[in-house]
Amino acid sequence: MPAPPPRRHADEVTDVNASTPDLTALHLDVYDTRNGPWNPGHGDIVVPDDWEFLPSGDAFITRTVKATGTYWLCWQPRGRHRDHRRLLGLWAPAEAIRAAEEHAKQTAGKRAAARTVHARSRARQEARYREELHDAVLAFLDFAPAHAELAEQIATETAAHAAVVGSGRVGHTQLLSLE
Repeated sequence: MPAPPPRRHADEVTDVNASTPDLTALHLDVYDTRNGPWNPGHGDIVVPDDWEFLPSGDAFITRTVKATGTYWLCWQPRGRHRDHRRLLGLWAPAEAIRAAEEHAKQTAGKRAAARTVHARSRARQEARYREELHDAVLAFLDFAPAHAELAEQIATETAAHAAVVGSGRVGHTQLLSLE
């Protein structure tokens, strides 16, 4: 089995006439390895001095930093006991992270109010959908009047079970017509 190619630093030039690529202008997938940050296309890389690590967790800050256009995603590589890589966070210029954190502080109240309004709206939509699903199941069953109570019970339990938000159940979709 041939030996793997040696790992190089991004600032090492392999061709005398080639120039070092500006890695800060790229969106890279960087893997956090024992030897430091590594990218499959560029080998070992050095994080610029004016960059900081932003751990995963706050979606608003992450989206705001990504909107600046300059960042590297930092992944924990696959391992013997882990079949997939895991996103740890991102590397980005420190000033972009500070600006995003400041923007998050300034808009925290407005975003919380919007979440409350949207939650109420979603709750109304889900209640309406559950009611429509209940009526559709009842119409589909079309039991004889003597068994109307059983049909009502089945429709109620089916609608309550199938319309759970975020359950991933096939019955919870508004893309399909209830007919």
